[in-house]
Amino acid sequence: MLLYAPWLCWVIPALGAVMVPLFDMTDGAKRYKGYFGISTIGLSLLFALSMMDEALRGEIIDFSLQVPPPMEIGVLVDPLSVLMAVLVSVIGFFVALFSHGYIGEDPGLTRFWFIMQLFISGYLIIVLADNLLFMFIGWEIVGVCCTYLTAYQYKIKRMAHLGFKVNTILRVGDVALLIFILTVYTYAGTFNFIKLSESSSWIIKLSRSGLLLFSSLMLLGGIIGKAAQFPLHEWLPDMLV
Repeated sequence: MLLYAPWLCWVIPALGAVMVPLFDMTDGAKRYKGYFGISTIGLSLLFALSMMDEALRGEIIDFSLQVPPPMEIGVLVDPLSVLMAVLVSVIGFFVALFSHGYIGEDPGLTRFWFIMQLFISGYLIIVLADNLLFMFIGWEIVGVCCTYLTAYQYKIKRMAHLGFKVNTILRVGDVALLIFILTVYTYAGTFNFIKLSESSSWIIKLSRSGLLLFSSLMLLGGIIGKAAQFPLHEWLPDMLV
């Protein structure tokens, strides 16, 4: 595994998103925005692939930062998270590669590459986060980027309206997921995935309080909202028209 790979995997595209507007400072640099965006996502793929050795050996490594509770910031290297990080990076790299040729000299290139890199970074946070709270931050980043990508052609009234609809529906799912996360924390006292998996006492407490079914439905609601499944799929047919 390359040094700091679990962190750099998602930090690099996030930094890339912040740096993209700098390319507008000089006319000569503008043409390289696409190449820069592709490169940062390609580096994410490289760092994700570097963690495959640990994943194939079945190792579980938790890298956490010391922050005031109840905040938790950390990344988890295990077979599932690494596999998903590679998958996200591979798909993101080829989408970026295709987009570079597809959108050409679109006047909104800076906005597009800012959103695209932040989008990939958010997805990588979701799959690499070692706790529910940090995962939710990535979840929100993805939701916001999804909204702005949907309304990319915002000057077209229909697309602007669609972006508003997407944002509204995604927030419904996000609220449901947040309720699930806060309910789990109330009974478990932690957001950390490893600690949650090591003890089942919080599940028993949830069951005895009668909130197990409710919290499960909130989790399902969050997933349904992000995956645009019935009944939170209203925006998807409009997107495909």
